[in-house]
Amino acid sequence: SCVNEEVPAYENGSGKMQLEVDVLKPKSTRATVDTKDFPVTLLNAEGNPLGGHKYNKVSEVPKQIQLPVGQYAAESHSPFEFEKIMDKPYYKGIEDFYIRKDMNTKVEVTCRMANGSFEVKFSDTFHEVFKAWNIMINDGTETAIAYSATDVLPLPKRYMRFEDKTSEIFVNFVGVTN
Repeated sequence: SCVNEEVPAYENGSGKMQLEVDVLKPKSTRATVDTKDFPVTLLNAEGNPLGGHKYNKVSEVPKQIQLPVGQYAAESHSPFEFEKIMDKPYYKGIEDFYIRKDMNTKVEVTCRMANGSFEVKFSDTFHEVFKAWNIMINDGTETAIAYSATDVLPLPKRYMRFEDKTSEIFVNFVGVTN
């Protein structure tokens, strides 16, 4: 049978949490993402880092962590700085959890790609038609992905961090024909 158990806010004590970090990869890739080097931070109910619970790598997180009863969150992300334009994907995840008295809580943080990828490919006849060209991709902010005829082919895939209110992507192509 099922029982709806309410935990009183005044409950004292502690419980243990176990953490796992995984990555939700886009369907278009078969690449695996190793999360063992992702940093992990435990946050209190207000979203502030919990003293003594910031880990440089998932592999450094203890198998079990004793915490007072209460509401928390676990946050993890790729092990490098999140920039507006990048040459690689950036993954980030946060998972809320509640510690109950004398119980083990399993927490799984699923990190999702936090930037979008852009890849430009040309047809076989493109270079027969254009002797010079520039392509700008942006989300309406000042920062843009830029490609030009002087870039080494094939053009590299680039990743762009979108602002919270991004609803449009602009692609501007300027070409000089042969």
